[in-house]
Amino acid sequence: MNTYNVYKDKKCIGKNISRDKLKEITGINIQNISRILGQKYKGFLIEYAPIEDKIFQIPAELEREWEDTRSAAQMIKSGRGHIVTKKIKGKIVKYVEGGR
Repeated sequence: MNTYNVYKDKKCIGKNISRDKLKEITGINIQNISRILGQKYKGFLIEYAPIEDKIFQIPAELEREWEDTRSAAQMIKSGRGHIVTKKIKGKIVKYVEGGR
């Protein structure tokens, strides 16, 4: 979900707000938002909220695990890796090893 920052007279009047809240504050039709981003319109300046300011961020640990999963899938797809199944401490564990 995109969020926006809204300025009026160079003063921030809304930070990380949704499209619906943006319409409440400015009265601007929601369909026009993408066309007026970064421009002054009816005295308002609307910009996308920077990614680092967004409320929902992906935790670093989850992002690292996701990249590991993607690289493992790529290894299997390219034939440079294979799935290994082992029993460790009574639990079955599957992982990808490189090379054959």
